[in-house]
Amino acid sequence: MAKFLTSTPALLPAICIATGIASGFFIWPVISSTAFFFLIFVGIVLFIFLKRFRRCSIFGLSFLCIIVGLWLGNTAVPKSLPEEILPKAAVITGKVDKVVYTPNSMRLFIDVSSWRLKNDTTPIPTDFKALAVLNTTTAEILPGSTIQLNGTVRPLDHTTDLPYEPDYNRFLYIDGVVARVYGFDNYDYTIDNSNVTSTRHFIHSLNQSWQSAIAYSGFDEETTVFLIAVIGGNHILLSEDMEEQFREAGISHILAISGMHIAIILAFFALILYPIKLLRQMRNIYFLLLAILVIGYAFVTGGSPSACRAMIMCCVLMGDKILEVRPNALQSLSVAVIILLCINPTWLFLPGFQFSVCAVLGIILFQPLLNIVPVKRPLLRAVWATFILPVVAVAGTLILTLYYFHTFTLSFWLSNIWAAIFVPPIIIIGFCATLLNLIGLSSSLLTYCGDSLFSLMQSGIDVSQSLMPRSEITIFLNVQNIIIIVMGLILISYIIRHYRKKAPYICLLCFTAIVCCMPSMEAQLPETELYIPRSRQSTDIIIVDNGKSYLWTSNTDNIAGDLKQNQVSTRYRHFFANRKTSAIPEKLDCDTVIGNISVRRNMISCKDLAIYIADSNDLPNDNCKADIVIVTESYNGSMKQLRERVNADSVLLSPAIHFSRHEKFVRQLDTIPGSYRSLRDKGFAWRQ
Repeated sequence: MAKFLTSTPALLPAICIATGIASGFFIWPVISSTAFFFLIFVGIVLFIFLKRFRRCSIFGLSFLCIIVGLWLGNTAVPKSLPEEILPKAAVITGKVDKVVYTPNSMRLFIDVSSWRLKNDTTPIPTDFKALAVLNTTTAEILPGSTIQLNGTVRPLDHTTDLPYEPDYNRFLYIDGVVARVYGFDNYDYTIDNSNVTSTRHFIHSLNQSWQSAIAYSGFDEETTVFLIAVIGGNHILLSEDMEEQFREAGISHILAISGMHIAIILAFFALILYPIKLLRQMRNIYFLLLAILVIGYAFVTGGSPSACRAMIMCCVLMGDKILEVRPNALQSLSVAVIILLCINPTWLFLPGFQFSVCAVLGIILFQPLLNIVPVKRPLLRAVWATFILPVVAVAGTLILTLYYFHTFTLSFWLSNIWAAIFVPPIIIIGFCATLLNLIGLSSSLLTYCGDSLFSLMQSGIDVSQSLMPRSEITIFLNVQNIIIIVMGLILISYIIRHYRKKAPYICLLCFTAIVCCMPSMEAQLPETELYIPRSRQSTDIIIVDNGKSYLWTSNTDNIAGDLKQNQVSTRYRHFFANRKTSAIPEKLDCDTVIGNISVRRNMISCKDLAIYIADSNDLPNDNCKADIVIVTESYNGSMKQLRERVNADSVLLSPAIHFSRHEKFVRQLDTIPGSYRSLRDKGFAWRQ
């Protein structure tokens, strides 16, 4: 163990810093500066004292790295939203931290520095990050631009009330966003780009010129969109059909710039500049130029976490070449993790960074599989690497795939092999055609080859999917199952390293065993469940009873029932998939009795739970009894009258109610004895 840590000195600091960041962000969000400096002092003293003992100095270094991680994680905790700004219409001023483009809008991440009411003239200083969505893509807004907009600030809820449902607000919170700005249009904001630095202007212009050069290189529309994504870093032009095709085939990772793309570009640069390496005096210049070109390419394409991780690993590799040190992939990965987490600690919680690191770890863990074919047979070794690399990379990201997407595509092997054959030449051809377009030249031969290869790749992906009778498995795991899979992958790696001759058979046997055992890893679910999620489009009640799903919806937007059911089934796709129910829930109408569910006018009964739905001003004359009253967006009466007519323990205010009426209802409920809960703060869940 000591020898392993000595050969990879950056591994332990990377693990300790990551652990400290996670603890500082979630477990220890508040830490005083005095306590922090005291811990730093203790860490330094402990490190110096234990350094005299070679075997003990590692503990001092670990403690010091954890303290640094705690500080990084604590400083990355989003700043709280001032209560006095809610829920008033105000004029907000701040700097744009990041701009994310979608097909029809721009998502602005704003560092708010001050706010004032519309009738006031004196701004009030503040400090928090908010999200604003502009329904335009033509405005020139850059990171660093000063923006002033009129709108209403509402807090960002970053928890979810439906099991296994993806929550975009959680990732916004990790990115520092604690509020969203509503109620403004394209005429309620002003932009000032005078404070944008020349460096940002230069990088932005390079990025736009690069994407324009790709677009006008002469490729077909589908090939152009694909190249803009894989060598330009822009995904907004990808069609839903193409994204769905790549996702179902298990190769959606190739649409985001990562280590594979950086490695292909690095190989292209290395081939072009190879004559420089032939001069002995220029050898170090050769590796230095490669590092500079890779850094420039990573930043011009957007600087995503996965691209930056690959870029840093390439730079470490070039440094090893210059210093004539034997390359160490795990050491390079550890250095990249340390640098990236020091630059932006919240990248630790982003799926892109996690998938990138775990894919490299999978390749490192199962590296003995690559060494089965002797180096003396380069062609056979390349074929074997193309065959086995997708498997080991997917093995490294298996847990993350199941955690975030809950799906496992069995056809990924064939699809990844096919993609590994065609993606490198497509990227190189697209890169060459783009460079020619930048200098004013064009090549019809390159564009023809690129279009043909892309068409062949898509056809091969379709064929590989058709060869598998069941292309996708949906799995929802608990913590115990995740630990078992992790330990199983580590055990497989250990066995392969000690039994290299039998490694392919062992790997295939273990992989088959994991796939066969996956369906039995499902968590046990209760017989009956009722959820009122926080959808702001309408008031929805989802009920699952004996393996079947049902839906009651306020349907105030006059959408047909069938279409509404399809929209809800798409919105809660993972929820229904986990319960193995129908993709489209059955709609609940009045006077319905199904199993444990009973619907009588405005009353829904589910086993021991009774819910009265206040969706109109027509309230019952007698004293109706219920466990819960849910007030929908269609109710315009008073809370006092509702509490007099319906005797219930709690009142739930639907999230679909406009915020102004929501506050009115809250003020009315404050004067009435009893309890109420707002679904804006917490969704309702009942399971039995």
